[in-house]
Amino acid sequence: MNRSFISVIIICLMVVTIILPAAAQNQKFKVRVVAEQANIRVKPDITSEMLFQVPEGTELEAEKKEGEWYLVLYDRSDGTKGRGYVHESLLEVIQPEKPLTSKVTQPLKEESKKEEKPVATREKTVATPPDRKTPSVSWPVFQASNFSLEISAGGFYLKALEVNQAAQGVIDYYQFYLGENGRLTTRPLHLGFNYGAEVFYRVYRYLLVGLGFEFQQRETTSRLEYASGTDLAYAVLVRTGIKDLPLRLSVVYEPDENFYVKAGIEYHLAKFNYFYSAPLSLDQPATNLATWQGRTSGNSLGWMEAIGYRYRLTSWLKLFLEGSYHYARIKNFAGKNTYENTLGVSSQEKGKLYQWDVQVNSGKTFPVIFVRESMPVEPGVLNVRRANLNFSGFTLCLGFRLDF
Repeated sequence: MNRSFISVIIICLMVVTIILPAAAQNQKFKVRVVAEQANIRVKPDITSEMLFQVPEGTELEAEKKEGEWYLVLYDRSDGTKGRGYVHESLLEVIQPEKPLTSKVTQPLKEESKKEEKPVATREKTVATPPDRKTPSVSWPVFQASNFSLEISAGGFYLKALEVNQAAQGVIDYYQFYLGENGRLTTRPLHLGFNYGAEVFYRVYRYLLVGLGFEFQQRETTSRLEYASGTDLAYAVLVRTGIKDLPLRLSVVYEPDENFYVKAGIEYHLAKFNYFYSAPLSLDQPATNLATWQGRTSGNSLGWMEAIGYRYRLTSWLKLFLEGSYHYARIKNFAGKNTYENTLGVSSQEKGKLYQWDVQVNSGKTFPVIFVRESMPVEPGVLNVRRANLNFSGFTLCLGFRLDF
């Protein structure tokens, strides 16, 4: 009977010895996010898909630790619980599992004071955040998930007041010069297409800095034709075009996941081209023609401001719509003008882009833009100045944002 009783006790002790450590391993504990933000991933791998992001100071319930990763619980938007993995460098343990030895030795009356001290020391050591003072840990500061790329396309409205006035001025001058009544309105250079790309880095929870560019171009042609009976008597052709490549350094503020505002400084690399074709004289306006072709480039600083809305498609992809205003005044255009006529005369002139008014005998004036080697001073030239072209305008674009 005594032997049977002793055997039962031994078996119970063995069961307790096996079950208690397993239960201790499954005990949940608390962790706190110590980085600016922590990514919860599907698998314990930095390349695994990101499920959720939590900000600094968030407390999570952890189930266990697998290597360098903690398996944690988080709240989904529908109120259910989800599981995912967070790297140990982003967390600190704030409620660790108590060692099993403290539970076993606590009721023993014969435990000495010397044995109690190591137990207390061990619990304190466990509660200390792992590797908090290690300088080589860079995860909380420079994470790949802090970077994002935006690609967009859309349209713009450009003011281009001086360009449009000059095109209209050439048409009006030749209508007056050839003695035609009425007035042909030229096609203004306003609407066009643009596309761009920008890379962002999150420096704070709500703040990002970006570096990118946009490209936009537009060209218009206006043609003035007069017929004599059924035949074409003569034509005046005016074609103007612009190209603009603003390089941008921007700051973005995101008060929530969807809405954002942006402001930035831009460096514009711009081009302006013109082509004028008109009768050389009144004697044979349909056959004797002259052409002027100018190609210029300039650069200038400007600024922009924008507001946008983003819609999340997946954990790493968003669709966004953005409206923006850009300010740019470009004053230092320079390039080359080529002149040719049907009589075999041709010439080239390199210089700066000038604006002035052409005055005729009746006192009327017509604004024009040409490249000249030096400031024009011939008779009939008024209000000469370096060309100051307004490349300011509005853009509306649609694009995708990729989070890494």
